[in-house]
Amino acid sequence: LRASTLVMVCTAVLVALVMEWVGLLSVVEQVNYSLVAILIYFVVVQYARHRQHLTLILEAAKAHAD
Repeated sequence: LRASTLVMVCTAVLVALVMEWVGLLSVVEQVNYSLVAILIYFVVVQYARHRQHLTLILEAAKAHAD
């Protein structure tokens, strides 16, 4: 999940950079798209960590109950 999300963010940033270079986006729009892609990456990583933490808590509780 982490690697695929990182690839998606890098692709989005590169696409925005190329679109700015070609002239389809302004510099401000390119920066905005890049920042949104990075924000999405951090949200996905935070969500994955939260899910992993819950799984570890449930496994520990199950092991303790047994």
